[in-house]
Amino acid sequence: RTPEGWQRVIKKGQPFRLCYRQPVRNLLCWVELVMHVFKEQVTQNVYGLLCLRDINARKEREDQQLRAASHDPLTGIYNRTAFEKVVTNHVRSSIDAPCGMLMLMDIDNFKSINDTYGHQAGDTALVRTGEALREAFRGHEALVGRVGGDEFMALLFGVRDEADLEAVRRNLRNCLQIPIPQSAEPFTGSIGCVLHEAGESFESLYARADKLLY
Repeated sequence: RTPEGWQRVIKKGQPFRLCYRQPVRNLLCWVELVMHVFKEQVTQNVYGLLCLRDINARKEREDQQLRAASHDPLTGIYNRTAFEKVVTNHVRSSIDAPCGMLMLMDIDNFKSINDTYGHQAGDTALVRTGEALREAFRGHEALVGRVGGDEFMALLFGVRDEADLEAVRRNLRNCLQIPIPQSAEPFTGSIGCVLHEAGESFESLYARADKLLY
């Protein structure tokens, strides 16, 4: 800070706070440093009072709350609300055309999986699909989310033409050969992929991908 900046801090009399992580017993823990700066009236000397507090438990609670609000509790990937927000912000801020690819996928005949093998098998199918999508896009700048039910979405930021899309398709097919634990047969899915233009709304992207999926 400049001398002028310090004078403003002293004049306001407001403390400033800094939250950061530091090693504590070989673990990175959150701490909060609070500094009060004040001037003694007679001598005009300036003093600082420092207070360092352990806020690790509070920060972990905040992180858990934030994750719960943005992630699907079953699969651990983004939920629809958080996914839609990221897509909308990306499309609005992008100057490229196209600015990536939106993929929509659902599991074929998902109800029959639940009916034949039970809801636990259905949950396992959903979890493994989320894992497979993350694995398929490893190495790509991508975001994976669950719309709800058996429907999933992925946003691939760097896919801008058919050649890129075909490479993603091949990797995706390999990763999605997922058997249900109670069955020797892998389940199948349907996918709709669209290249999205800068400025296009999420609703428009979703509708185009949904049409291709069906």
